[in-house]
Amino acid sequence: YRKLNSSKTFDVCYCHFLPSGRAALDTFRDMPVFLTMGESDPWLYDDIYGKNWCQDLEAFAGIFVVSKTLYDYLINKNPDLSKIVQIIANGVDTNIFAPIDKTKARSKLGFPMGKKLAVFVGNFEERKGPYRFLKACEITGTKAVFLGSGEQNPSGEQVYFKGKVSRERLKLWLAAADCFVLPSLSEGRSNAILEALAMGTPCVVSDRPFNSEFLSNDVAV
Repeated sequence: YRKLNSSKTFDVCYCHFLPSGRAALDTFRDMPVFLTMGESDPWLYDDIYGKNWCQDLEAFAGIFVVSKTLYDYLINKNPDLSKIVQIIANGVDTNIFAPIDKTKARSKLGFPMGKKLAVFVGNFEERKGPYRFLKACEITGTKAVFLGSGEQNPSGEQVYFKGKVSRERLKLWLAAADCFVLPSLSEGRSNAILEALAMGTPCVVSDRPFNSEFLSNDVAV
C-alpha cells in the first residue's frame, strides 16, 4: 500500500469477503471501505471474531450481499446495518453460458444419448454434498459426473467422470446433462446454479431459503 500510495491516490477501497474487509479497515483508515459478502456460513464468524462481529460492520462505508438470506441474517444480528447494506445478487454472463444442443454436446463428450446423466459442480466437501448426489444416482441408476476437486472422493459404478475441467468442457457437460444437481447445506448465491440455469439445464437443489428465494418450480426441483 505504501509503495502504491507514494505515486497514486485512491478514493475508495473495495473488498470481497469479510476477512479482507476487516484487514482493509485496519490499513486504509483515511478512505471509505466497501465490502461485498457472499459468505455461505456467516455464523462461523461468531467463533472467529466474537458474537458481536456484526456491530463492527458499521465501520464500512457500504456493504453488498449476494442474497436476501444473507441480508436478513445481518439485519437480524444488527438492525442498524440496514442503512448501509444492499442486496446485489450474483449474476452470470449469458454471452458465455448459453444453451448448447444436447446431441452435439454428448457427441463431443462421447456420452450416449440413451443414458441418463446428472452433473455436479463444486468442491468435493460435505457442505456441497457430492456423496449425497452419488447416493441419489445409485438409487435412480443415473450416471454421475463430478466437476471439481476436494477431500471427498466419490467413486463407484455410477461415476462416469470426475475432475477439474476447462470452462468450455464445463459448458459441454452442463449441456449434455439431463439435470444439474447441487444438494448443498449452505450457499451465498451459487454461481454453479446460475451457470446451469443459463445453459438451460434443469436443476435439482437443496430445499433451503438461499435457493428458494430465487428459484421457481419452472427451472428447479
